[in-house]
Amino acid sequence: MGGLGSDEIHEPEPIETHPNEPYDGRMSHTVVAELVAAVMKVEVEVGQAVAADDPVVILESMKMEIPVLADVAGSVSEIVVSAGDVVNDGDPLVVIKVGKV
Repeated sequence: MGGLGSDEIHEPEPIETHPNEPYDGRMSHTVVAELVAAVMKVEVEVGQAVAADDPVVILESMKMEIPVLADVAGSVSEIVVSAGDVVNDGDPLVVIKVGKV
């Protein structure tokens, strides 16, 4: 009978961490749009430290300014949008490497 593989169990490779860094580089969080809107302003820069609830992007919908807040603390690793872009519900806005501020 053909099996799915050998009976051997393989342990995962250990992940190298650096205790002097504020985060281990493995975890990131993507802040997404929750509605269709235009990007008015990006409030952060790549490398900037952010705390949970810091504004990262200001959206405009139906003549209202809507701040989009960071859900987690960490540092901004990528900015996906620019002022003037139109975003849909679920579109990525900013990526944050999770860690201490």
